[in-house]
Amino acid sequence: MATLTITPIKPKLVSDQVFDQLRELIFRRQIKPGEPLLPERELSRMLNVSRSTVRNAINKLIGMGLVEQKKGLGAVVCAPGQARQNPIQNLLGLQEATIAEVIELWQNLESDAAQLAAVRASDEDIQAIEEAFEAQVFDCAEGSYVPDTSISFHMAVIFASKNRAKINLMKHLYDLLFGTLAKEFTQIYADPESLNRNLDDHREILDAIRKRDARRAYMACARHIGRFRERLAVAA
Repeated sequence: MATLTITPIKPKLVSDQVFDQLRELIFRRQIKPGEPLLPERELSRMLNVSRSTVRNAINKLIGMGLVEQKKGLGAVVCAPGQARQNPIQNLLGLQEATIAEVIELWQNLESDAAQLAAVRASDEDIQAIEEAFEAQVFDCAEGSYVPDTSISFHMAVIFASKNRAKINLMKHLYDLLFGTLAKEFTQIYADPESLNRNLDDHREILDAIRKRDARRAYMACARHIGRFRERLAVAA
């Protein structure tokens, strides 16, 4: 019998578990950009851990560029495009990659995520997508486009894919896109027809995931982002 190389299992640090929970709240938009995290003392009480454990988790979030310390507010979630560092920006080398290429990457990654979500989404995941969609329905009824609710919808779909690599990658990609193209998103969806079409696209993606139709979810997402690429080209 061949000699097996086995590495002892190391228990996960408590601070890493706290980090995972806080990061998920940020990624799911349950703590929105610009909002502060709860004070260390309160988080410590709620999580039943020491304040130093909470502090270590927050420092890790700061190191990732997800939150920043602000005088008088504590740790605040960074807004898209305002993070101290964005690893995707360095990875893509945006001085070489064009915006069109970044959007193509977005289309490929999220379409695949939607397909996976149709297969893997839990009831909780579908509820999160529904809640994000209903927030957009309200915004649309008011005749307004709110980037944050749009990101919430897209991130809910990504979470439902159950692929942690995609979740981390897409969070930073969305921050980059919505930070770099904030003006373009607002201009495109200032038109009522485009705003309603955007909502219809999201409705179709949600319905496909609800019905566990992976192929339809993939195609609906690909068409949706493809329409944005076309509108951006016209707007440019």
